[in-house]
Amino acid sequence: MERSNSNYNLGKIGESKAAQYLVDAGFQILVRNYRWKSYEVDIIAQDKDLLLAVEVKTTTGMKHLKNPFSLSQLKRVSAAFNQFADQYSAPKEMRIDGIIYFKKREALVHLKEIFIPGI
Repeated sequence: MERSNSNYNLGKIGESKAAQYLVDAGFQILVRNYRWKSYEVDIIAQDKDLLLAVEVKTTTGMKHLKNPFSLSQLKRVSAAFNQFADQYSAPKEMRIDGIIYFKKREALVHLKEIFIPGI
């Protein structure tokens, strides 16, 4: 499925804002847009013993608030994240979070532990 350039660019803006937010919170960004097979994790970061996968949604309105992350999407993120962790010698704790970036408001919401890795 082909994405329009404007949607792609909007998504990249949100991913950059989310990455900066994580850095400001003390995380080290290990990789952005990690791909395994046809799956992708937007951001993988680490803070001490926590390895974090983050799925980012960017919106210009409120359309993603009802169900911003689908179960099938989170399963794909989890599969790719587990693959990364196997190669990376994962720390003690792993977590999958979601970040929603609202472009018009220049605001973001960080949703912690939206999915348990390995499920």
